[in-house]
Amino acid sequence: MLITFYFAIIICFISCEGELPATSTVSDEGEKSIRFYEKTLDSLLEADLPNAYSYVQKLLKCDTVIANPRFFNTVIEKAGIIKAYSGDTDSSLYFWEKAKNYWMTDTTLIGKEHYGAVLNNIGFTYFSKGDLTNALTVFEEARKFSSSSGSMPLRINSHLNLSDVYQALGDYGKALDHIEQCITLCVENNDSVKMANAINAYAILYSNCQLFDEAQQQFDIELKYSRHFSPYMEFNYYNSKGRMFYLKEDYVMAKKEFLNGLAVVSRDDSYANMIILSNLAETYLLLNNPDSAKVYLDKVSEKGIGLSTMPIFNFNYNSLLGNFYWQKAELEKAKNAFEKADIIATQIDVDKVLRKLHIQRKTKFYISTKNYQQASLLLQDFVKLNDLILQEDNLKLVAGLKYRFERDATIINQRSELALKEQELKSYRFQRTILVAGIFVLALVTVLIILFFRKARALNYEKNIRRISALKMENVRGHISPHFTFNILNNIWTIIDDRENARFQFDNLMNMIRHSLVNTEKIAIPLAEEIEFVTSYLNLQNFRMDGELDIVWDIDQGVDLTTLVPGMILQIPIENSIKHGLTPKQGTKKLTIGIAIDDGVLTFVIDDNGIGYNAKAITSKGTGTGLRVLTNTINLLNQINARKMSYDIQSQNNDGESGTKVTVKIPLNYNFNLS
Repeated sequence: MLITFYFAIIICFISCEGELPATSTVSDEGEKSIRFYEKTLDSLLEADLPNAYSYVQKLLKCDTVIANPRFFNTVIEKAGIIKAYSGDTDSSLYFWEKAKNYWMTDTTLIGKEHYGAVLNNIGFTYFSKGDLTNALTVFEEARKFSSSSGSMPLRINSHLNLSDVYQALGDYGKALDHIEQCITLCVENNDSVKMANAINAYAILYSNCQLFDEAQQQFDIELKYSRHFSPYMEFNYYNSKGRMFYLKEDYVMAKKEFLNGLAVVSRDDSYANMIILSNLAETYLLLNNPDSAKVYLDKVSEKGIGLSTMPIFNFNYNSLLGNFYWQKAELEKAKNAFEKADIIATQIDVDKVLRKLHIQRKTKFYISTKNYQQASLLLQDFVKLNDLILQEDNLKLVAGLKYRFERDATIINQRSELALKEQELKSYRFQRTILVAGIFVLALVTVLIILFFRKARALNYEKNIRRISALKMENVRGHISPHFTFNILNNIWTIIDDRENARFQFDNLMNMIRHSLVNTEKIAIPLAEEIEFVTSYLNLQNFRMDGELDIVWDIDQGVDLTTLVPGMILQIPIENSIKHGLTPKQGTKKLTIGIAIDDGVLTFVIDDNGIGYNAKAITSKGTGTGLRVLTNTINLLNQINARKMSYDIQSQNNDGESGTKVTVKIPLNYNFNLS
């Protein structure tokens, strides 16, 4: 993480301990004095920041220090660290730029390490000030420098920092790419600390995409690295997890995680304190507990230099303060606080989400003061901004998911190539064994023939499984491709004023995507999951067709919903029924789905009153991927089962009414284990 790396550098430079000097006087004592000064400064950095800066000022005037350029610029660098800790970003930038100009001329290993550290600290400072353009430029410079210098820690940190900037810019594809590169480098170098940071970056990205189950998974994995946590990494874990619960609108759990973060954050770390205290104040306000919120707002106010040098915090502080006074019915004070926030907003580029929350608070204030005209104007701004944020969030989500699909396809190809190479290697070893053991050829041939056929069957199963997985992935892309997703989102957009219905359809889309991603590589899943997946799919199709579908479910009471069935066993024939039978039909469009148990056989019947079954028409209108998935899966599974699964399609014509009937029969206790 950006913030994590910034403090990792600080820890790197305050690793020494020593006794504090008996006097604050700095004298010229040569190299021995330099070692003493360095030891003393490191001790002060760890225990007493205010006196540390006073000591730095004295060192910078000392002739011995001035005569040693390397130590002199190390002191300047640490002055920047002290100012950054206290929240004075302008001063920290001043010191780091001076140090950078020196270290870029030092070609030794120590000089390169200092130069890389300064670059990343400068980049983080720009990031904390909201200057993403300069942050990206500096971090790219650090990444290129790390590649040429051979510094692996700097290279890993540069990828983490760039992933944060690209997330802030909304380019989730590039953010994912940098996280993946970081994880690869961590594995190669067995770096557990940076691996924990990379996993945390993954969790934050999933939270931003509103994939909260996946985010929780990453937080659980990150916790396994807890023995490698520094105090700041522990704070960052709790704060990031609290933010996930905040985005889920679970403010009770968010408060719990933020309080855990507050318990471990350093009291001298102004930036981290500003973050966690602001988060707690806002959470208590959302929980309608203004008195507790005021406690944390007062603590934010105590970090005065942070508010003055980081205007985004000052804006958020005054907006939250206005909300506090509004909840306490102190309307004049609320008005003054909101006006201060408005003035700051004219001077900086405020994040859309922060602006939306600020407008929401002000709208409530104007309604309570009966200034309905101003409230109405703000409400219009709120709706426009909220719609813009929703649109951007949807685009980010789709971009992130599209990247995951592309990455999944790449992984499948890589596995196939690896399996092929392993097969070639085994074949070579097999031939060599035959030549060496020629004397035993007769007995050995018999054994090898048996092994060969077993191996061939196993390889055939493996090949078929990979083929089915690839076909499933292709089929998944077919019905949750970016084109399909954008069409559904556009349809949802048309009913955005009907919030409940829009939320229902959006949940259907998310449920469908989640099931597709989780179950793609599974041969069999519980019947309940297949029904849930199909229900979401039908809801979306019926929504797309303006409710023309008449869907009837007929499930016998004796059906056990935990029974395993092949994945997509219902979805594929239902999709074909809608696409090829019902969509082109005029008039009533009825689809009946029956599930029953008869004589130890689980039976599915999908019946429609469409235009009837035409194999050639289906082939000409689509890729036939779905039918190939079913056919290959059934044929593969039937090879290891005495009682066979069956799949039958019939075109029907009853009393002039056309249609198609699909029947799937699966014996109970059917074996899905191919290993």
